[in-house]
Amino acid sequence: MSNNIKAFAILIIIPIWIIAGLYFFNYSLKVKELQIKKETYISTLVEQYNRDLQSCRNAILKESKKKGEELTAEIQTKCIEPINKSRTAKLLESWGYSDLLMK
Repeated sequence: MSNNIKAFAILIIIPIWIIAGLYFFNYSLKVKELQIKKETYISTLVEQYNRDLQSCRNAILKESKKKGEELTAEIQTKCIEPINKSRTAKLLESWGYSDLLMK
């Protein structure tokens, strides 16, 4: 009987533990890979948001003859508010990165 238990352990239990260990290792690698992909995607979204904002600001600065507070108000209404309503800004906000958006 003792030999049967040892044979059962060697043929069934040990391979199951090995397979489970390999599966868990593979799963943890996939989780890390997905985390890196999400962080890269968020970084890309932040860059896109900042490029859109800078491009809008540059266009207003080039065209506008206003100065000081009037210029700031124009940038706020024509750039910051519309860009904060964009899909890029909404995604950043929904993922908890609203602190990166201009107010």
